[in-house]
Amino acid sequence: MLWFSSYIRTYIERHLHDMGNIRNLDGFMRLYLSLALRSANLLNKADLARDCQLDNKTLDNYLGILKHTYQIALLKPWFNNAAKRLVKMPKVFMLDSGILCHLLKLSSAEDLQQSSQRGAVYETFVLSELVKANTYAAQPVDLSFYRTSDGKKIDFVLDNGKGLVLLEVKAAHSVTLADFRYISYFIGQNPGRVVQGIVLYGGERVLPFGESDGVRLWAVPLGMLAG
Repeated sequence: MLWFSSYIRTYIERHLHDMGNIRNLDGFMRLYLSLALRSANLLNKADLARDCQLDNKTLDNYLGILKHTYQIALLKPWFNNAAKRLVKMPKVFMLDSGILCHLLKLSSAEDLQQSSQRGAVYETFVLSELVKANTYAAQPVDLSFYRTSDGKKIDFVLDNGKGLVLLEVKAAHSVTLADFRYISYFIGQNPGRVVQGIVLYGGERVLPFGESDGVRLWAVPLGMLAG
């Protein structure tokens, strides 16, 4: 708690304040906390500007500062030829799940398990690990998410130019075939493009879940991302 508090006070409140010529520090810090509350959700700038009492130009400036200093990441939606059915807003993520937990006042594993934000924290953790892996990968992938206007969604789509890997994140300690329903839907809508469908979950075993149109489906422990 002391380390995270010191980090926010010295790096966010002081260093970024000076580097980014931030004139409204209170508004900037309201934005920082509001983004933590919205991590792993669609970025609605109108709602964010209203809640943080910032004009649109200032909001864009502050978001740019946070993005270019690796405090947040904006994840674009995946598009295909039926793009009109897909949500076009990006999703916003804090890039450090430890700072996120600190801002959400989650200081123990028990706090996390009981929190309504548990799913968002897990998804944020996965995104941060994917971003880190992409920086040293021999063949980086394009990261995006999938969501249609009628509510079908997949947390992460990884595209290396040759095929797609689909990742869905579940905070639960067990997985059923129903957890693959949107992955199977995506596979059916994009034949021949997907090479793996994976649900990351809070359990401890890698579990096979058969195939969907020839694509292997797996449940994989979230802990494997942390080595």
